[in-house]
Formats: sequence, structure tokens, C-alpha cells
Amino acid sequence: MKIIAIIGATASGKSQLALDVAKKNNACILSLDSLSVYKHIDICSAKPSLSEREEVRHFGVDVVEPSEKFSVMHFFAEFERAKQQANESGQDLIIAGGSSFYLKSMIEGISELPTITKEISQMASEQMQEREEVYVKLSKLDSAYMKPIDINDTYRITRALEIHLSTRQTPSEYFASHKKLKIIDPIPIYNLLVDRELLRERIAKRTVQMVELGLVSEIESLRAKYGDRLVPKKAIGIKEVLEYLEGNCTKEQMVELVMSNTRKLAKRQRVFNKTQFSNICIGTYEELYETLCS
Repeated sequence: MKIIAIIGATASGKSQLALDVAKKNNACILSLDSLSVYKHIDICSAKPSLSEREEVRHFGVDVVEPSEKFSVMHFFAEFERAKQQANESGQDLIIAGGSSFYLKSMIEGISELPTITKEISQMASEQMQEREEVYVKLSKLDSAYMKPIDINDTYRITRALEIHLSTRQTPSEYFASHKKLKIIDPIPIYNLLVDRELLRERIAKRTVQMVELGLVSEIESLRAKYGDRLVPKKAIGIKEVLEYLEGNCTKEQMVELVMSNTRKLAKRQRVFNKTQFSNICIGTYEELYETLCS
């Protein structure tokens, strides 16, 4: 069984490339997306449609309820499930999506996080109300660990803070003393590149389409059902709509915020993919499709 990865910025077309390659090569797909794992979040996550999932078997989609946490360790377990079932059916496996941190963790290994109690989680949540102060404090304590983390990356800053609060160690100290769990050896990685202006146009078009398809209604239903238990409430597309539903911005402002934040995410993804992986194949859709299907 062959395992490859297709990565790229949001709206670059990597999911379509993975789907087309999978159909050509008799492969299944493991979604490398931190939002598609949640049930009932369909429009906002731009997850594969039901018809696409009927054509090609997908893993990592609709795995947990929006009230449940999903970590890199859960992704590792989903990978093992996908690998086993692909092997049993004589198929290859394509790992595809924008959450490249999961892929990097699989290849390089990651230490299991310490147990985070409700008290620690609450303490971290309260301190994160002043995110910039927390970021500066952690950067002074552990500059090496915090350097690649963007000041707006709430998720990773919170994880670093929780580690420090629960262990009284810096993240670097903690990870240095805990053996890394390595999931796979290096695999072929294909990075789909799209012209920046074209990517901006795609992001704008996709945002408008999401709103037309019922993005606001989807998030409104999630808020009504889960309230404060909605785990991915800080995700792009969700947080902006929640602001709109609270009356803190107009619909037009909401749409522009989603576009702007998505563009910033795409920029971070491009930088991460460029700096965190080596010996990868970079190309356009046509170039990568030909390479993978010839």
C-alpha cells in the first residue's frame, strides 16, 4: 500500500486534486482538516459532499460531535483506522488537507500532552482573554517554542499555556523530557501552489458561496444546540458568524471578515508548508496530477 500527502493553502484546490487522483489510482482519502472532523459543520468546513464520499471513501470526516474535543492524538487514531481499512481493501491512501501540523506531527513525532484538568483549562481560558499578554509572557519564557507560533494562533498559544500551568515547565522543557510518539516514516508530499491573486479570488468566491448555501443558518443551529459547548467556535467562518448573530457587525462586515481571516490563514499555511517540510514536490494542479497519475 502506498501512502502520499497532498497539502496546500485553503481554497487552493487540494481536495479536488486528491479526489481526482484517488479516482484514477483506486485510493481512499484521509482528510487533513481540523474542522471537517465535526459532524453538522458542513458548509463552513467545505467538507467533501455526500456524492464525493460515495465515489471515494473518506476518513477524518464527521468523526465527533461539535461539543467534543479533537486533538492530534485523535487524528493519529483516525490515520491508523484509515490505513488498516485501505490495506484490507487493497487501496492506496491519500492524506489531503490544510492542517499540515497534523502531518508534521505524524512524521516527526509528538509527545503526548499532560492531562489538563477542568481547573487548568478554566484558568487558561481566563488568562487568554488577554491573549497578547500571554503570548509575550510565553515568548519570554520559551522563545524557541513560541517563535513559529503566530500571535493570533489562539489554539497553539492556549496549548502552550496549559502545558506551562499544569506542569510548571516551559513547553520546550516538557517535550524534551517526554518521548515522542512517531506514527509514520517520511512519505511523498505534494504541495499544490496557486497564484496569490487567483487564491484571493477563490477565497472571495468560496466565502460568498458559503453564505448563499446557508452558512449563517448552519452556525445559528450549532449555537442553539451546543451553546458554549461548541468546541470550534473560534474557527474561521464560525467566529465571524457568531459575531454577526450577536449583533456586533453587519452581514457585509461579517463576509469581509471571513474573507480577510481566510486570506491570513492561507498565508500562514503557505509559510508553514514551505518551512516545515523538506524534499517535497511543488507544482500546479496540472503538474501534480500528471506526476501522480502517469
